[in-house]
Amino acid sequence: NITTIGEKAFYESAITSVYLPKATTISAYAFTACFELETVNLPVATTIEDYTFRECYSLSDIAFPLVTTIGEGAFRLYDDGVYGYLSKNMKEIDLSNVTSLGKGAFYGVSTLEKVILSDELEVLPERCFYYCEGLKEINIPSALKAIEDEALYRTAIEDLTLPEGVTTIGSSIFNRSYYESSDLKTLTLPSTLRSIASDAFASCGNLTDVYLYRIIPPTTAMGFNEDITLHVPAISLLDYKLSDTWNHIDNIVPI
Repeated sequence: NITTIGEKAFYESAITSVYLPKATTISAYAFTACFELETVNLPVATTIEDYTFRECYSLSDIAFPLVTTIGEGAFRLYDDGVYGYLSKNMKEIDLSNVTSLGKGAFYGVSTLEKVILSDELEVLPERCFYYCEGLKEINIPSALKAIEDEALYRTAIEDLTLPEGVTTIGSSIFNRSYYESSDLKTLTLPSTLRSIASDAFASCGNLTDVYLYRIIPPTTAMGFNEDITLHVPAISLLDYKLSDTWNHIDNIVPI
C-alpha cells in the first residue's frame, strides 16, 4: 500500500529490481547511486522528482506509463574521467505522457538510442539529453515552443525538423568540441522562430542545408557556419542577404 517513496529512501543500496504497484510519487534521490539497479516498474506513478535515479548505471528496463513529471537530473549519469559515461543498457525511453521534463534529466545516458516524447511537451530543457552520444531517433512534439541550451549536445541526430510554434533555440544545442562535428545534416526551422542563441549550430560541420521559413530574419549571433546552404522564403531573400547576422553565409537561396 505504499504510495510515496521518501527522499533518499534507498540511497546507495544494492537492490537490483523495483516494483511499486501503488506508488504515485518517487521523491528526490530515492534511488541515487543504486549501481546494481537494472529494472524499475512504476505502473501508477505520476511524479519522479529530482535526481531520483541518478548514477544508476545498470538501469536498462524502465516502465512508468502514467508519469507526467520528471525532475532535474532524474536519470543523470556522470563521467568517471577514465571510461566516460558508464551507461550500460538503456536503449530506449518512452516519455509519451511526460509534459514536464527537468534540466539534465537524461544527462550522460550515452547508450540511449531512441526517445519518445509527449506531443504536449512545450520545452526541451537545458541539457536534458546532454552527452547522449547514441541518440539517433527523437520525435519533436507538435506543442514545442523552445529548445534550451545544450539540450541535444553531442547526440547522433542527423535530421531535425522543428514544428510551427517554436520561437527560441538556445546556445550550443548540437555542439561537440572544437575538433569534432555533430552528425546533423539537414535542419528545418519554422516561420514562428524569433531567435537563435550564439553558436547554436556552430560545430555542425556536416550540416549542409537549413530550411528557414521565417519571413523576418530571426535574431542570431552567428548561430551557423558560413558554408551551409540557407533556404529562405523568396520574398525575404534580400533581407537575409543584407542582415548583419545572416550575411556571413555565402549561399542563401529561395525555398
